[in-house]
Amino acid sequence: MTGTTWQWGTAGHRMTAAGEGNPEMWREAGLVPCPGDREPGIVLGSFGDRTDELLAAPAFAAQPCIGQSSGDVRRLPVSVVWEVLLPMLLAAGRPGDVIVRINLAEEQLKYPRRAEQFARVADAVAGAAKALADGLGLVSEVRVNTRPPASAVSVDTSTLYGMFAPFQPEIDHPRGFQNEANILIAFTWYLARYRELPPGSCVVEGAHMVGAVRAALGTDARYLAALGLPAPSGRACLVQDAPAGERITMANVEDLPLDWWPEQVVRSVFGRGLRELALDFRDSLTS
Repeated sequence: MTGTTWQWGTAGHRMTAAGEGNPEMWREAGLVPCPGDREPGIVLGSFGDRTDELLAAPAFAAQPCIGQSSGDVRRLPVSVVWEVLLPMLLAAGRPGDVIVRINLAEEQLKYPRRAEQFARVADAVAGAAKALADGLGLVSEVRVNTRPPASAVSVDTSTLYGMFAPFQPEIDHPRGFQNEANILIAFTWYLARYRELPPGSCVVEGAHMVGAVRAALGTDARYLAALGLPAPSGRACLVQDAPAGERITMANVEDLPLDWWPEQVVRSVFGRGLRELALDFRDSLTS
């Protein structure tokens, strides 16, 4: 821990515990700390000192990832629930709406043989996200992106892997995947999706997406870098990056602990904890 970690508050301590960088890395990424009294330790920072401005946004937007499902809702990491909840946690008690986009075309490009399976997963996640927002009394707009983005984002392809994991060791490129060309194209589509969000909306996604947001929207982006969901085992990683034996998915949501900070944060806002809402989410997925 460096001498400046205190400036990043509770969120900074939680980030380092999850193996997601340190104050020097976050500042190099262009982030400025969120004032510690604004949110219950889930927002790390923003581009520029804009937290108060962004918390007054007309809408809070997120794009939960469905790629790790391999086309099966039971294999979705529980992080998808957290990614859907992040904009809801900020919209609660504020006039802002919730925007959720499920990027289907990207997964179908990467895995064309599973196109139909991914379509079912995307529709299920969209329905569950809408049901969750409705149940929490939030105004939401949920949509599945079934077509490629209208415009492209031009980036050096050698930077794309690291762009989605900026606080991890450098990732080799190329990686030698059989479908690598399509994977890299899909990554550029992910970036372009940020440009298609409703004007004025604030992106609320994990701080590990900071490089992607910056590449797509620049350092003027309306972005609150939030915390990803850590592995509940205590391993220093996000839940979706945990080894298979420790990963919490839709198949074993019941294993989410009740004595860790994500449970407490969600309960403090909604009066219901993460595990309870994740179980409801799973019920909606499979109904």
